[in-house]
Amino acid sequence: MAEVRDLHRGEACSVILLVLRTTALCRQTQGDSQTPFVCYGVRMSVRTNLLLPAELVAEVDAVAGPRNRSRYVAEALRARLRADRLRSAVAATAGVLRTEDYPAWQSPEGVAAWVRARREERTDPGSAS
Repeated sequence: MAEVRDLHRGEACSVILLVLRTTALCRQTQGDSQTPFVCYGVRMSVRTNLLLPAELVAEVDAVAGPRNRSRYVAEALRARLRADRLRSAVAATAGVLRTEDYPAWQSPEGVAAWVRARREERTDPGSAS
């Protein structure tokens, strides 16, 4: 009989630990008793229904190949989410550095000189001078 345990102790997550109880494969000590088990990491997927234009689905199928539509769409969503998170971070931090606080940054030459100076700094207190 298989037992499914949540890795995050009750939190919603997409990875579970499938524990198969068997006596011959491996042992884990829990207090005074020894419990045999085998562990497999399993990625849980959620089935969802999306309404997409037929021509878009046909194009995805042509690129992704047979039976790879879900993987292709998941990769595209991951890439879009990564871009959206970056865009949000840039928008949230826009204007944090003011030009008047960094006069060396007002020209390309000043920026290059500032970078050179930072690279020449000794930041490791244990390094030889």
